Amino acid sequence: MVRGAGVGPAGGVRIRPAVLEDAAAIARVHVDTWRTAYRGIVSAAYLRSLSYGEFEKRRRERLARPETCTFVAEARGQVVGFATAGPNRLADAQYDAELYAIYVRKAFAGRGLGRALVAAVASRLAADGFRSLLLWVLRDNAPSRRFYESLGGIPAGEKSERFGRQDLPHAGYGWPEISTLQGVALPAFPAQNAPPSGPSHSKGAAMVTAKVLEAVNEQINNELVSSYTYLAMSAHCSNGHFHGFAKWLRIQSQEEYAHAMKLLDFLLNRGGAVKLNAIGEPKVKFKTMQEVFESALAQELAVSKRIDALYELAQKEKAFSLMVELQWFLTEQVEEEKSARDIVAKFHLIKNDPVALLEMDRELGSRGPEKG
Repeated sequence: MVRGAGVGPAGGVRIRPAVLEDAAAIARVHVDTWRTAYRGIVSAAYLRSLSYGEFEKRRRERLARPETCTFVAEARGQVVGFATAGPNRLADAQYDAELYAIYVRKAFAGRGLGRALVAAVASRLAADGFRSLLLWVLRDNAPSRRFYESLGGIPAGEKSERFGRQDLPHAGYGWPEISTLQGVALPAFPAQNAPPSGPSHSKGAAMVTAKVLEAVNEQINNELVSSYTYLAMSAHCSNGHFHGFAKWLRIQSQEEYAHAMKLLDFLLNRGGAVKLNAIGEPKVKFKTMQEVFESALAQELAVSKRIDALYELAQKEKAFSLMVELQWFLTEQVEEEKSARDIVAKFHLIKNDPVALLEMDRELGSRGPEKG
């Protein structure tokens, strides 16, 4: 599997979490789809007044909010759709989450991207503890209403919203159980030769298959082993008075532990049983500082292969919520590999120059903990 490939209802298309750099592309999709989908419903003057720049500003603000989530549909490297959701903006006792927006470019309509985006958002919201979902759609937007009804949305009231000089009625659709949306993308994904046994959604049962449960537990333990190994490397560097290297590696150890907790919480949120294994003694002696970081690079390459294998299993088992969760890990591993490669390359450049080695130790010591 090519690392970074995501959930995809059609070849060359993937669903992934949005990043801040996607704001401009999302804004263009937002404005362009409004102008096509709302033609004849919203006044032409209002649609002409829509600004890419203003929408980009709003999107950046939304992406910066930790309580919200946004996923994009990407085809050939271009964002062609998006969905964003978060806490219900209204004090509604029945629905705690809200789908704020979902748009797909007209050229990509009918390919299952909307369903895949809904599934991704629903999985993320469920992982964050939300139980139900509400959305609002223009009452006269018949195609969108049929789409939400096909997903099992039930009527959830009406409201009016102002667009320029127009007060336009909106219809609400709700899903009392957000878990019913986590698998809606199923028909859009490539069919398997033999469908695996699906997860049980009965009360109290784990919402992952036995194979997925075992594999995620294995990866949790792999991440903890990585954390333990990096801690041993850090101690070795500290004993050698390379405190900058030691700091970098200790932070790396903390990040690996955080990765394990991320997967652990994924299982707990789905009722899965966590199984922690004993951790063996890591390697504690290295001939050179270069050998330490060459070992670190080898470890990151091994982790990447395991994440790829876990993603492939999730795809085979139709564990869509895990596929969404692993998107973050896939992106993270690209960065982890690059960091380790860059450091090893510098060791090759400086060779045995003690002054350059001390400067490199100082440079790596400036690393701070990862934010977010």
